[in-house]
Amino acid sequence: MTDKAKPTQTSPARAESQKGGRKAKRDAHFPKADQSIWQKSSGSWAAMPKTLLLIAQLVGAVEKDSLLTLTLIGLWLSTYDDGYVAVGSEGNLAVECGFTQKQNNRRIHEWRKRVKRLHELHFVELEAKERLAISHILIMDPHDAILEMHKAGRFNNSNFTDLRERLGDRALDVGVTRLKPLINQSSSEEPEERNEPRVEDVVQNEKDIQTDKIPGTKVMKRKRVP
Repeated sequence: MTDKAKPTQTSPARAESQKGGRKAKRDAHFPKADQSIWQKSSGSWAAMPKTLLLIAQLVGAVEKDSLLTLTLIGLWLSTYDDGYVAVGSEGNLAVECGFTQKQNNRRIHEWRKRVKRLHELHFVELEAKERLAISHILIMDPHDAILEMHKAGRFNNSNFTDLRERLGDRALDVGVTRLKPLINQSSSEEPEERNEPRVEDVVQNEKDIQTDKIPGTKVMKRKRVP
């Protein structure tokens, strides 16, 4: 059975939590914690992997695009524990993901490009609808996408060694053992500079915005990742 269904190891933090040790320790230091902390019962919550921040940083570094990092985190914060994002207002979601251009159509255009790049990298599945280039998003298991990038040699550059190994260590700590190859990178892989595609085009005119509109409703096909 894979670690996805049943982790092969239990982290110290998880074992302590199962015994109620974390809450007891917290209450010993902060006796009134339950009266002031945010809890699920407060509403408006999101569930995400404990490795997400390192994953988002690593992907942003490889793609040379910090807004891709914010977009991935923003999408996770837009769902609960079902992986589904119903895109109501693309403009509002773009702002939440860090796009602050004055023109709303430019914000939407730049946000769409990052989401489509995440689709190409297997982090999300997309459905397009008339007048909305992106209407429904399914967030995939990010560990699978990271493994695909690793197998494709996307982390070979020595500039990414620290983040890659930190992600591998953190994954093992929380029981995601299938990311162990991130730590045991083969020494035969030579560091190399790659000309990564950069997602930084500027909208030149209204025609650029129009090209984002996809007639009909369909599941978007994934482009081959370079």
